[in-house]
Amino acid sequence: MKTFTTKSPKVFAATSATLLVALCLLAVVVIAKRHIGPRQSVESAKLRLKSLVVRGTQLREAGQYEEAEPLLQEAVGVAEDTFGPDSFETANALNELGVLGKYDGRFERSEAAYRRALRIVDQTSGLDSELGATLEHVRVGGDDRLRHHPA
Repeated sequence: MKTFTTKSPKVFAATSATLLVALCLLAVVVIAKRHIGPRQSVESAKLRLKSLVVRGTQLREAGQYEEAEPLLQEAVGVAEDTFGPDSFETANALNELGVLGKYDGRFERSEAAYRRALRIVDQTSGLDSELGATLEHVRVGGDDRLRHHPA
């Protein structure tokens, strides 16, 4: 095994200092990734969620229900994975899925999505939120209200 020797203490000190600086920079990068990385991924998920809901809603409004459904299903998944299954974001995505079911005739899916969203809203923001007020029709109107929508 070959040993490292230096001819001068100054060279050894300079090499040690360079190594120490490199280790410090590496530590800063690791710490920064731990603090910035999750924030960026949450921001990225928020953007993904918003784009899925907006595009799914556009497709629903254009009568393209089959194309809208996978986007809104994915929006629910992104919301659950990022913010939790009982988050306001999940409730909002479920509401959009419920609206789709009301329009495409899949009333059972629609009611299940609405009721789950309403339960989440009751646990989080309550009826004081715009979404809570929107979902109150499920509690008040029941199944019949789901079957009537503007043409």
